[in-house]
Amino acid sequence: MMSAKCCIEKQLQNLIVEEEEFEKLRADIEIAAVKVAYFENIIRSADSIRKLAESKIIETESRKLDSLSSKLDAQIQSISELIRKAEVKKDEAIISLLNTEVSLIVLENKILHDKITNS
Repeated sequence: MMSAKCCIEKQLQNLIVEEEEFEKLRADIEIAAVKVAYFENIIRSADSIRKLAESKIIETESRKLDSLSSKLDAQIQSISELIRKAEVKKDEAIISLLNTEVSLIVLENKILHDKITNS
């Protein structure tokens, strides 16, 4: 009898310990869930702040870019004019080269003609 009573008390004690462990685990799960929600809120808030900061940077850069754009546009126009002048000079050089090649061909033909007629 004593042994059965002792066994029942031990089982009851084990059950109480298991229930306490169960409740502790439930509390741990609740705390973990609260932490997850807390950090999700922090992440969302930080992301919103980051997006606002990026927007401000873009806005600021946009104003700076407007100023730079007008300066660059003037430089681009100057460079474009230099390119047009260089293209004209290149075309003139090509024409000169072609004229020289034609003159060379004409001279070679004359030399060949003279050699043939003198032979």
